[in-house]
Amino acid sequence: MKILPLSVGIICVYSLIAGFSVCFGASATYEVIQKPAPSRWECHHCRKLNEDWTSICGKCGRSR
Repeated sequence: MKILPLSVGIICVYSLIAGFSVCFGASATYEVIQKPAPSRWECHHCRKLNEDWTSICGKCGRSR
């Protein structure tokens, strides 16, 4: 006789959790935010692609 209330209680808890996950599942998911690609510039002398934050080429040392 103790197993019947226990099984009913487990089913109720499971339905409560499943109901909450359906209602709030979309807002609780995390989205992957993609960062924009860093802009680069190409050295006119050695053709190396350098990051935008620097004005000196990392390979030959010439400036933009």
